[in-house]
Amino acid sequence: MLWGPVLLLLLGAAVGLPGLRDHRQVARNVTRLLDDLLATDRYDKRIRPDFGGPPVKITVNMYIKSIGPVSETDEWYAMDCYFRQKWFDSRLRFNLTGLDEFSMNWLFLERVWKPDTFFMNGKKSYLHRITVPNKFLRIRSDGFLTYSMRLTIKASCKMHLRKFPLDSQNCPLMIGSYGYSAADVIYEWPDSLEPVGLEPGVSLAQYDLVNITTDTENARDQLRVRRADRRIAEDFSVIRVNFHLKRMTGYFMLQVYVPCTLIVSCSWVSFWIDPDAVPARVSLGW
Repeated sequence: MLWGPVLLLLLGAAVGLPGLRDHRQVARNVTRLLDDLLATDRYDKRIRPDFGGPPVKITVNMYIKSIGPVSETDEWYAMDCYFRQKWFDSRLRFNLTGLDEFSMNWLFLERVWKPDTFFMNGKKSYLHRITVPNKFLRIRSDGFLTYSMRLTIKASCKMHLRKFPLDSQNCPLMIGSYGYSAADVIYEWPDSLEPVGLEPGVSLAQYDLVNITTDTENARDQLRVRRADRRIAEDFSVIRVNFHLKRMTGYFMLQVYVPCTLIVSCSWVSFWIDPDAVPARVSLGW
């Protein structure tokens, strides 16, 4: 009577062994593949892809989780977003049966080349690190890499307050490479994908986010780097996203305009009082 359950357990284990062996074999194949791709005699993370050839094209897109606050006195704004960069690295092409793409965590990022992207008008930005650094890398079989991070960005924004509180503001975010010139790295927005996405329901305390526009420009006017040996200015590739904000006037109507209007209207009551009642007229006028 005891052999029946034992035979069933052995039969189940025998049936499950091929699947277990397959998973272990796939893991060994991926480990071997990564070791081959990142071998020091084959791959150097200090050198950009296609070094000596055409510049690397970095495609950037963003997804904004929240935006605000906006400081008029210090002229800055903040937002929380997913920041994604995509590019091709032919050195990381692979051919593995049954696997076209795999994702790697933040530890793997230290072993591959990445663009030195920075925000030209940034003031104080940081990467989220709880519970681990919020970034990952996805590699495709044709050498296409996707690098994603979650950032909180604080950027400067020149405020024009001549029409306050009926003003509108245009707050830009300029993105480029800190060390690579346009001869090595070019930034661009995607054509088939929305460059800047917005989480549904995102709102600001005192502003309406009217529109988000993107453009690409030459950064000669924004950033000049002079080398000590050549003393020439290099052109840097820069992309820009503009956040168009319009101040909501409801708060100021209720807190400023309506009280001031009522005060002025009350002061007119003194003109409806009999001129002979001077003391009453003077006291109400004051």
